[in-house]
Amino acid sequence: MSLDKLAPAQKNIGLILVGTAVADNSELSRAFIDNRSAREQRAYREGERAGRVLIKKIMRNKVIIGTDNGDKLLTVKNTETRQMAT
Repeated sequence: MSLDKLAPAQKNIGLILVGTAVADNSELSRAFIDNRSAREQRAYREGERAGRVLIKKIMRNKVIIGTDNGDKLLTVKNTETRQMAT
């Protein structure tokens, strides 16, 4: 599955990818997702459902999710770190 062909998940999906923990064994990988509609944040494994979407593949800072409109890519929002003044 090529990531280049996947559309990004729509913002109205109500899920924010906070981070991922990726292991060699995919059963140990986790996606940390903030479910805005349920007002909870938890860790998901591949094959589990986060709201109405299926967690299909967990990668570093990215998750492929299955939706009613096909597979989409959920990514961690880039946060720039500020350098401390010296």
